[in-house]
Amino acid sequence: MLATSRGVANEIDILTDLGFQERQKLLDRLINVAEEGNEKFLLKLKERIDRVGIEVPTIEAVSTGGQQESVVTDYVLKLSCRLLKQYLLLLLINQVASGLFRAIAALGRNMIVANTFGSFALLTLLTLGGFIMSRKDIKSWWIWGYWISPLMYGQNAIMFTPNSNKTLGIQVLESRGFFTDAYWYWIGVGALVGFMFLYNIIFTVALTHLNPFDKAQATINEESEDSTTNGTHQEVELPRIASSGESSSRRQKRGMVLPFEPHSITFDEVVYSVDMPQEMKIQGVMEDRLVLLKGVSGAFRPGVLTALMGVSGAGKTTLMDVLAGRKTGGYIDGSIKISGYPKKQETFARISGYCEQNDIHSPHVTVHESLLYSAWLRLPAEVDYNTRKMFIEEVMELVELNPLRNSLVGLPGVNGLSTEQLKRLTIAVELVANPSIIFILSLLGLTPLAERVSFLTEQIAIFTGPTVGGLLNATCGNVTELIIAIFALTTNKIAVVKYSLLGSVLSNLLLVLGTSLLCGGIANIGEEQKYDRRQADVNSLMLLLALLCHLLPLLFTYSAASAELTVKPSLYLSRASSIVMLVAYFAYLIFQLWTHRQLFEAEDEGEGEGENNGAEEEAVIGFWSGFAWLAGMTVFIAWLSEYVVDTIEDASDSWGLSVSFLSIILLPIVGNAAEHAGAIIFAFKNKLDISLGVALGSSTQIAMFVVNKHTLNFYIYKDFG
Repeated sequence: MLATSRGVANEIDILTDLGFQERQKLLDRLINVAEEGNEKFLLKLKERIDRVGIEVPTIEAVSTGGQQESVVTDYVLKLSCRLLKQYLLLLLINQVASGLFRAIAALGRNMIVANTFGSFALLTLLTLGGFIMSRKDIKSWWIWGYWISPLMYGQNAIMFTPNSNKTLGIQVLESRGFFTDAYWYWIGVGALVGFMFLYNIIFTVALTHLNPFDKAQATINEESEDSTTNGTHQEVELPRIASSGESSSRRQKRGMVLPFEPHSITFDEVVYSVDMPQEMKIQGVMEDRLVLLKGVSGAFRPGVLTALMGVSGAGKTTLMDVLAGRKTGGYIDGSIKISGYPKKQETFARISGYCEQNDIHSPHVTVHESLLYSAWLRLPAEVDYNTRKMFIEEVMELVELNPLRNSLVGLPGVNGLSTEQLKRLTIAVELVANPSIIFILSLLGLTPLAERVSFLTEQIAIFTGPTVGGLLNATCGNVTELIIAIFALTTNKIAVVKYSLLGSVLSNLLLVLGTSLLCGGIANIGEEQKYDRRQADVNSLMLLLALLCHLLPLLFTYSAASAELTVKPSLYLSRASSIVMLVAYFAYLIFQLWTHRQLFEAEDEGEGEGENNGAEEEAVIGFWSGFAWLAGMTVFIAWLSEYVVDTIEDASDSWGLSVSFLSIILLPIVGNAAEHAGAIIFAFKNKLDISLGVALGSSTQIAMFVVNKHTLNFYIYKDFG
């Protein structure tokens, strides 16, 4: 290189002053000089080695034929059987590594999960394989990782093959903890074969039994479909379905392609009845007909989405079936008019669509094909092909089915579309027929208001203390259940009321209380959690009193030889026990909130002075504002919960589960979702007093007040027998 007193900067200036061709020639010359210097150095080194007499093994890579494969020839080993053994080991190590990677991919089922746990597995195998850390350096409590690492067996076997001389080689291997006995080669081969089969078995089992995290939709590739029209095979892809918002945002918005004539529907004094079931006649019912709809009137305006709401068993589905003309039996009386004209089922079926909750679709066609068949069969003949196609595309965009256009419908709950996607397909199938009136039956979910209820209760507790705060939260949650049970009693759903109240007590004592204690302990693991012992003792004693009062009529019933003799006395005893428990509950409220309130608040005040006095929370809203908002939220939750309960019979039929099971498990969780979430949130905030007040107070309120209130309510109407 050109060297001057100015150093490197001068060299760069000289190179940059050269032209492109001169610079290229200079670089080529420098490379040639370096290669010649290296060659001279290697020749001199070879001459020196030959003079000393050291025999160095040489390895030559020879290309065989026209293939791009290399055969390694070891001239020192003279093509002995060790070459084949070495090649066998390399092949087995490759197969074990491939099987390991496939097993990790199948178990991970996701790129992020596979990379995370795969990196940890590879780190463990490499570190404990005997190369990075020798066997002697691995701790005794980690030595098991050394023996289960496939790299250890492959390394021991492959190290023995070319390096098994009797002097320096054995010493080097033993210093690194490798085994130098000849039989370790075959141990390594056997272990690698075993690991190869093990990893491939894990890979196969994981693919067979583990479901993917992201649901795959079976779709038909249009290109492959066109290319195999005359063939017998068809290609099926499994792509990930993109979000509907992404697809719909890419498409240009258009208006409706096909016009339709809006119609109104009015019905007045509609009565629907069926023949009285034989079972009810046996029980003594004298009427010949069972009236399901009694004098129902209403109107549906065009262009207005109308929701028909009511409690379970109110007759919503029956009314929709009667208006749509889907009832083939029974007796229908009253007036049903379409735009002022009497309804004729022959013409009404052409302008109406009916979307059921669980409609039936062909599982072996795609979403686009389902809409295409519906449009072909139901649109008028004067609609041409292009208009029909444009209208189908408009409907698919409207209900956001474009990402699923080539997805197979599949079987509900098994494969194919999800429940939400099937409901959108059901609506789209009716929309492509361009109806004037669409009936939609759907489930209404409970609005997530739990966080607001817990916040308002917490604000009120700042003014009243945790005892009143927990009581308010429990009361607001149980008002929902009280309203639900009252409507269920009016519709003669006695089993739903009994099972739901039992489930409420169990869910509060087991699910809510246990979850609150667990979550609160984890969230505040470094702090001491305190609670009011007096409040817990009083609630426990009240629950024990409720248990004894509820058991008394039951034990009296089974005490007699004949159950018929104790029916009426048991009813009287049950009503008397209900009155006693109601009186005891109101006395408990007076004791807790007025006469002996200082017993429950004293401990809270002492804790506030000694520990968290400086960090006391300030109220965000006033007492009466919080109380008003809490009452409004409770009414809204009760209103929405009523419609959730309405789906219990349909869920029992579609899921194959008994009404009793759903009433014990589902209704308590839905009806008391607000107080359940509130208790857990308070436990996270280390306010265990309010959590205990919610869980125990709610159970006490249900057992001592709600159950007995319903017992007396039912006594007003009819006996349980």
